[in-house]
Amino acid sequence: MKKLFLLATIGLFALTSQADAGGMKPLSGSEIRALFPGSFAGTWQGQHSVTITASGNGSMSGKAMLASDTGIWSVVGRKLCVSFKSWTNNARHCGEVYRQGDTYVGFVKNGRPMLQFRKLIESAQNQP
Repeated sequence: MKKLFLLATIGLFALTSQADAGGMKPLSGSEIRALFPGSFAGTWQGQHSVTITASGNGSMSGKAMLASDTGIWSVVGRKLCVSFKSWTNNARHCGEVYRQGDTYVGFVKNGRPMLQFRKLIESAQNQP
């Protein structure tokens, strides 16, 4: 059950492009690249917290409940792709990212938003 939740969380973070975005347009590849790297806090299905830190070298780490994992991220076309060692068994999941105000939304089935996330403010020591 724990692994299923983590797989769903990561698959959702990767987002899918099979959704009706309710009039929102997906971010372009360059917009996703401007958003990533960074640290993100999100909510899966409105109730489970997840945090992800994506580095400029394509590596990332994540925490959900008491579990943590590491993986890689990339942008392919208009899609964000992620892969985690344990949570996704190194399988790559790609999908579109939508912006809704100051948050970002991932859609999974039938246009239902499953993940909402926001970029955390970078600390002054990490800025040039």
